[in-house]
Amino acid sequence: MNNDVIEVLLVDDHRAYRSAAAGWLSMHPNLDIVSEADSVEAALAKLASTRVDLVVLDVHMKDIDGIDGAGLIFDRYPDVHILLCSTSDRNDLPGLARFAANQNLTFISKPDLEPDAIVQWFRGRQVTLNVAHN
Repeated sequence: MNNDVIEVLLVDDHRAYRSAAAGWLSMHPNLDIVSEADSVEAALAKLASTRVDLVVLDVHMKDIDGIDGAGLIFDRYPDVHILLCSTSDRNDLPGLARFAANQNLTFISKPDLEPDAIVQWFRGRQVTLNVAHN
């Protein structure tokens, strides 16, 4: 494995969006989409068998939403980074407040899902996304 490459699990219940996002993100030389899932349950199964640095997790999904899913993921994998994304504004997602102190989680709106900004956030540089915190 190349230490510069961030291994990503992409979780979204809309197949067309997931496919488009995977294509867009994988164009960046430091992002490798190693797996995809259509639910939090499927993501947890993938995490049990796949090395992942970053989970890009949709907020609005059937069954378990991304905010509750982030909590479940952190319960089992506290060192993974999670990028929650949604078409909703972060101010319309009061559940994000529970992660305010967690530096391994941030939020970005789906239209702003920019590979360079994701890599910079993951690497810990100061960067402004449409985020809950940097």
